[in-house]
Amino acid sequence: MVLDIDLFRADKNYDPQVVRDSQKKRYKHVELVDQVISYDKLWRTVRYEADAWNKVKNLSSRTVAAKKQAKENDGDSDEFNKDLTISLEIINAEFLAKLTIKQLIRLSTLIDTEIEKTKEKLIKIENERNMALYEIGNLVHESVPVSDNEDFNKIERIFGDCYIRKIYSHIDLIHMIDGYDSERGALIAGSRGYFMKGPAVFLEQAIIQLALRVLNDKGFEILYTPFFMRKDIMQEVAQLSQFNEELYEVVYKNDKPDEPIDEVKYLIATSEQAIAAFHRDEWLESKQLPIRYCEISSCLRQETGSCDLDTCGIFRLYQFEKIEQFCISSPHGNQSWQVFEEMIGNAEEFNKLLGIPYRIVNIVFGKLSDAASKQFDLEAWFPGSGRICSHAQCDDDFNKIERIFGDCYIRKIYSHIDLIHMIDGYDSERGALIAGSRGYFMKDPAVFLEQAIIQLALRVLNDKGFEILYTPFFLRREIMQEVAQLSQLDKELYKVVCKNDKPDEPTDEVKYLIATSEQAIAAFHRDEWLKPKQLPIRYCGISSCFRQKAGSGGRGTRGIFRVHQFEKMEQVCITSPHDNQSWQMFEEMIGNAEEFNKLLGIPYRIVNIVSGELNNAASKKFNLEAWFPGSGKFRELVSCSNCLNYQSRRLKIRYGQTKKLNEGVEYVHMLNATMCATTRTICAILENYQTEDVIFLYQMSGEFDFRALLLKIQDLLSDNDRLRFLFLLGEDVPRYLRDDPSLNGTLRVLESLFEKAIISDQDCDYLIKAFKKIHCNDAAKRLQGHPLRGNSIDIYPNARWQQNGLTVAGKNRQGNEINQLSNPFGLYVDDDQTIYVADRWNHRVVEWKWGATSGQVVAGGNGEGSGAHQLSEPLDVIVDKERDSLIICDRSNTRVVRWPRRNGTSGETIISNIYCVGLAMDENGSLYVVDYRKAEVRRYQRGESQGTVVAGGNESGNRLDQLSIPQYVFVDRNHSVYVSDWRNHRVMKWMEGAKQGIVVAGGKGENGLTQLSDPQGVVVDQLGTVYVADDGNDRVMRWPKGATKGSVIVGGNDRGEQSNQLNGPVGLSFDQHGNLYVVDSGNHRVQKFNIDSNK
Repeated sequence: MVLDIDLFRADKNYDPQVVRDSQKKRYKHVELVDQVISYDKLWRTVRYEADAWNKVKNLSSRTVAAKKQAKENDGDSDEFNKDLTISLEIINAEFLAKLTIKQLIRLSTLIDTEIEKTKEKLIKIENERNMALYEIGNLVHESVPVSDNEDFNKIERIFGDCYIRKIYSHIDLIHMIDGYDSERGALIAGSRGYFMKGPAVFLEQAIIQLALRVLNDKGFEILYTPFFMRKDIMQEVAQLSQFNEELYEVVYKNDKPDEPIDEVKYLIATSEQAIAAFHRDEWLESKQLPIRYCEISSCLRQETGSCDLDTCGIFRLYQFEKIEQFCISSPHGNQSWQVFEEMIGNAEEFNKLLGIPYRIVNIVFGKLSDAASKQFDLEAWFPGSGRICSHAQCDDDFNKIERIFGDCYIRKIYSHIDLIHMIDGYDSERGALIAGSRGYFMKDPAVFLEQAIIQLALRVLNDKGFEILYTPFFLRREIMQEVAQLSQLDKELYKVVCKNDKPDEPTDEVKYLIATSEQAIAAFHRDEWLKPKQLPIRYCGISSCFRQKAGSGGRGTRGIFRVHQFEKMEQVCITSPHDNQSWQMFEEMIGNAEEFNKLLGIPYRIVNIVSGELNNAASKKFNLEAWFPGSGKFRELVSCSNCLNYQSRRLKIRYGQTKKLNEGVEYVHMLNATMCATTRTICAILENYQTEDVIFLYQMSGEFDFRALLLKIQDLLSDNDRLRFLFLLGEDVPRYLRDDPSLNGTLRVLESLFEKAIISDQDCDYLIKAFKKIHCNDAAKRLQGHPLRGNSIDIYPNARWQQNGLTVAGKNRQGNEINQLSNPFGLYVDDDQTIYVADRWNHRVVEWKWGATSGQVVAGGNGEGSGAHQLSEPLDVIVDKERDSLIICDRSNTRVVRWPRRNGTSGETIISNIYCVGLAMDENGSLYVVDYRKAEVRRYQRGESQGTVVAGGNESGNRLDQLSIPQYVFVDRNHSVYVSDWRNHRVMKWMEGAKQGIVVAGGKGENGLTQLSDPQGVVVDQLGTVYVADDGNDRVMRWPKGATKGSVIVGGNDRGEQSNQLNGPVGLSFDQHGNLYVVDSGNHRVQKFNIDSNK
């Protein structure tokens, strides 16, 4: 967070007045610029002096060596003439040559002293220069309005009705829905502490899920950031003024024996602070950029200056959840401003999905943060506000096993420590650099899995009548002393010193970060009387938790099993002290945890903990210990304790209405049990669901993509059922759906799971009905989750494919036998890697099963002709899974034909009088057809006969609104159309509704990396990277989004028939694993290039 020092140096061809003008626009101190210039001139002078002393040192050393080599006498003394003053002005080669060796050695010592003095002076001046430099804001972009009054912010865009008025504000509404408790929150956590309750918690979770979906669909990598940051890192990413005004300072015990000093850390105020340091001290190559990150994290801010209505309700809080976009771009080609527009566009899309009216505001100079060159705010319209468990032993070995579920002794290869890295779900190196010991970033697959786990746990407990609470992170010291053992305060808990925001209480306040949400919930009814009719009370707490665990070490601290910061869901129950009710509740609570882990299919045992290992509050404790087959050991996932009245007595939570005369006070019984600590549960899932060949989680997040599954069926299933649906499916699903994605295959999955007693009869019936409902609503496309011919897994910018292709169709040169092809053109690859090829000069479509040595004619093949049973030079083919049919581009018959996929003997014409070349279909079943004669692409929705022009249609030409002999078409998830514009040697992108396209690849017609020659097949991945068959250059190229040149990924080794060569590539397609298929037309074959690396 600092400007380049060269901007202040006129001799470097920069104008410092530009910085002065920028400071003026910010209404900040301009004199800081002159201070930096003054200090910099002095620094450069002293730096010159330091360099000069180093040169003198080297010269002196060389002189000594030369004298010794010449065998000169060392001299009688090392004394100098007493009138001699050692300075840079007098020391030169001539002066040194006159000195003896002893004098030179002594001089060398004096020079070392001068070097050290100069070095100290240089550091002091540099620090003074940097102090002024760090206070100077970034150069303000020219489009930013100049003012220090936010009334003059510029409105850039408005969406929705931003001036409608409604009765209630969010402050009223959050109370009206019983979604917030500020009184108890403030009592427990101090100023602005709060509990978020039931409906608000679920709404927050829905918002997080939607935001993750939007950004994930746009190619963002999902990260869960650490909360802590080392002080030196925070200084690099936050304004200095934040340190005392906004950030929480945390002092905690260092867990490294060789570094006994306690370390100061800061809690992040926004996840952007942590992610800004993610690539700290790295070189990024241009081909890596732009990089898009989506961070999800809890954020903590003090904001001591805020007051009045801003501090009411949940709008402005010390602790909140945030999803942040963070992008890194090239400094060239205006790329950062393009990304700037993309990011604000993403935020706009998200709010449009929520239907929230907003305006986009260009923030004035005087209100920009120091780092910002330009800032847009999206300001939503607030119409209500009118503004915008025990045996008598002391050893864990004597714990009693109460119950066991599943196979608890099976062994598998990998531990969770290995697996979390294998799925690329965790980055501990960067986490430790940024947040210190055991800091971590959680990444894509693990984040989504954690979110699914949270959702499932919330649903299970909500269905059982638990009230959902989101607890504060902070507890006041006196409260923490009441709910935690005193030994915890220094050994385990993080202590936080907070600036007090109450003018009449100027003393800073000491708080502690919670180690479990049970600590906060236990104090929820502090100093209250609970009526018998109120009991039992069941709470489910969801919160981030913080534990130091300074004594832990070794392999147990690796991975995400034992970390300082984690998400946890806790059951906390309060019962009557009578009729054994607390023990009945104890069994119910451990049963809830068992049910949850059964749903996840995690083997476990229930352990009754020995007396000597109980914490002070527990009268009895059961642990649920999961079997970790990769580690070969049981590990605790759940701890369930009945504390009887031990906690309630100190908290003064009493039973009854008031104390009765001559009767003692009764206290309620309190119990707590883990529902899930998400990171530990993730570890258990990883170890238990791995297979010999592939990790189940990888199948779910890659080949099968459970995120896409959830998103595609969310309109068909209720919130109550959606996540249960996912986890009830079990480990057989990917294999079954890969082998047979039809309804029958799915029903076999359910029957198999039912037979294994993994799901109940009721659940099986429910899921069968759900699947049938999905099947009736385009199940195949909905479950596919990726564009036709596109990739179902994320392909990363540096992905590589093997350079030697495998021939998977047409292995016997040109011909008309069933094991031959003749000038093949288009292809379609099914989920099971079956290939359908438009065999042009054989006037047929051929199906090649994976691994087959010959094909099967599935359409045409009855000689060239125009009959219903014939084809004439078919150029493309796709599969319509809903109707189980082929759609064929029958070029010479100027028609598009639908042909039954299985045992069809003839087709029906669905579009006539069209010179079709390429075909595509979107997830709604709309058909896109390229008409090369009319130089256009038309979209035909179901039932339409005329269609709508979506690209071209303005006669043949080379303008941006024209095409010339277009060939292939690809449609992405946003319904943008990509067309290979053959005669113009380019690939064009037409966004939905656009009147003209943009060139995304080629445009020059030769063979350089900036050029294409006669482009044919085109496919686009989730990042917007274009893959194109460069027919004239016998290669397949990759063009990243926004790039001016591409790279060759296969072919490009001259025209030929070797496995690493191509001869006129035309059709392209990915399969669900990211492997690339190329129709090698001139060699009359289809080549498969397996993906080699995807990083």
